[in-house]
Amino acid sequence: MIWHHALLLFAAGIAGGLTGSVAGLASVAIAGGAAGAALLLLIPAEGFTNVVPVLLALFPHAGSESLAHTNAAKNVLLGAANGVAALGFIVFAPVHWATVLRLAIAAAGLALAVKLGFDAYR
Repeated sequence: MIWHHALLLFAAGIAGGLTGSVAGLASVAIAGGAAGAALLLLIPAEGFTNVVPVLLALFPHAGSESLAHTNAAKNVLLGAANGVAALGFIVFAPVHWATVLRLAIAAAGLALAVKLGFDAYR
């Protein structure tokens, strides 16, 4: 994808986000994830810790859908925002890759254990 295509899709997503669609809100969440990562790297953690729960508490009041739909949309949007924030931390913050590798190995082991357990008791 060429950068200007991505920019147009992002702009269309922001416009769609103003109407409340999940696809449109995803681009707003991506921008929010980038802004959140920047803020977390630049301001003290206490300020960020105080703001995020308030924003998450206001999210269900933004639409008129059922609680299940609101929760599903929140999960998708937070996944997008957290993915962008993780990429921001990988690029701009010091990362202890040995620890990341250990956590990845542990997560893979846990996933294998869950699959084997599920297959054994199915």
